[in-house]
Amino acid sequence: MLKKALEDGKALIKNNLSTRDVCTVAEICQKLAKFPKFNLYGPEAVSSNENLNAALDYLNQCFRAKGQNYLTACSFGVIYFDLVDFRTATEWHKRALMFSESKSANGNIKQLCFSLLRLGEGSNVYNELIHVLTFIARKRKGVDFLHLLVPKVHGEDYLRRFSKFLIFLQTCPLTAQQVEIAECLKTILFRKDFLTADQFGVAAYNKSTTRHFEYDVKAASLLQRVQMEIESGNVQQNYTYDYCIIVSKDNSGWIQCFLQHQLSIQMVDGDRNFTGFPGIDYDPCSSLLETTIDGINTSRKSILVLSKDFLTKEWCLLKPVITETLQKRTDSLFIILFENCDVPSEIDYKHLSYYFTDEMNIPFEIQYLKLALLENLMIADEDKIRRLLHSISNVSCTCTCSWFENLTLIFMCSQCVIV
Repeated sequence: MLKKALEDGKALIKNNLSTRDVCTVAEICQKLAKFPKFNLYGPEAVSSNENLNAALDYLNQCFRAKGQNYLTACSFGVIYFDLVDFRTATEWHKRALMFSESKSANGNIKQLCFSLLRLGEGSNVYNELIHVLTFIARKRKGVDFLHLLVPKVHGEDYLRRFSKFLIFLQTCPLTAQQVEIAECLKTILFRKDFLTADQFGVAAYNKSTTRHFEYDVKAASLLQRVQMEIESGNVQQNYTYDYCIIVSKDNSGWIQCFLQHQLSIQMVDGDRNFTGFPGIDYDPCSSLLETTIDGINTSRKSILVLSKDFLTKEWCLLKPVITETLQKRTDSLFIILFENCDVPSEIDYKHLSYYFTDEMNIPFEIQYLKLALLENLMIADEDKIRRLLHSISNVSCTCTCSWFENLTLIFMCSQCVIV
């Protein structure tokens, strides 16, 4: 019956490529991959990956023809989860979360959290998870959604992971909303008799005591002490990183969670992963300047995230660096408007490249950003090859050609003559 349904579905999408039909075919492929355990959740039920890879082929075809939406993002997420690629699954479920209406994504929320918890244990995963839960709480305007996270299958494993997550949160400064999330999850685990007060201990969750601050060092004099300057960029330069992100410390966790992870992996066929500068050191002032300038000089592109927090805090110190970058490397600076805020007069509105002000558009903006990074990288690769061809004495090429297929560099030309 499943095979007959698959053939019917393939016929439908051949005649009229519909996103819903493609996602249905992908679901059928998933059930075939798990047959006869197709009602079980997770990769443990998969007997063969062949049908899952076929599902990805259909979804990639749909992505190229129709773009992305909530349905395709969810479908990509569940297929990658069953393929044990938990990172890619997590990032697709994040996109689905962005696309979702506030009250209509219960299944996606569960799958996102389960995918995240399957990435492992430790501070990196737990920090990512608290940012995801905080985003959902803001989107849902409350924490009632946390009751959805108790799974019907493999329950003990996930509850154990949640309990370790809660214990980790005791060691971190949290916002008021994050404290509410932690307390609610703790109550759920107590009611499930999975965690007792003795096991949890007496430690409480701590609200962050970070106060509003301003850098009190004059940027001009500090720049002289740092003795670093923005280097003029050129295509021929060998950069260590594909990009550097300049963002407020307060927004850095969100950017790491929802942007940088997606830049670092291949989301669809023809996509590629990009290497980012390791990070900005925010304290002390000299370290902030030094690491920012180092990131700009060692990265092919710089991504500035404009937010109210950045303009209130880091901008006063980094303004000379940003303005110099705009003068010397205008084409290498992408600017993201993270939220509606007053854009400084030093930044022309024409330099605003991407807008994160509407969360349902963020997945599109991220994909556009990846394409822009890719285009820049391809231009650099083409230049490297041209210089390589001219540097080899026994090769002559009258057309200086390069072909790119599936983003893999392939050089083929009937006019190229090997002497």
